[in-house]
Amino acid sequence: MNRQQQVANAAVEQELQEALDQIAAISETNAPYMAGLARRIAETGKDVKSLTVAELLALDARHNAYFNSLPL
Repeated sequence: MNRQQQVANAAVEQELQEALDQIAAISETNAPYMAGLARRIAETGKDVKSLTVAELLALDARHNAYFNSLPL
């Protein structure tokens, strides 16, 4: 593997790790957050396993922004 391929692979590994960290963080949320995210997912008409990683992360980001804007 040449240097350019090594750099490209390292970038992909970093992206993969970041996506996995974001997905893992979902499991650490509270029940109201999870219920809201589940509603958003259901509204797509897809089951969780049919979502792309990008779709799941986008739904989580939108829900996170909404959830964090709610009054305490």
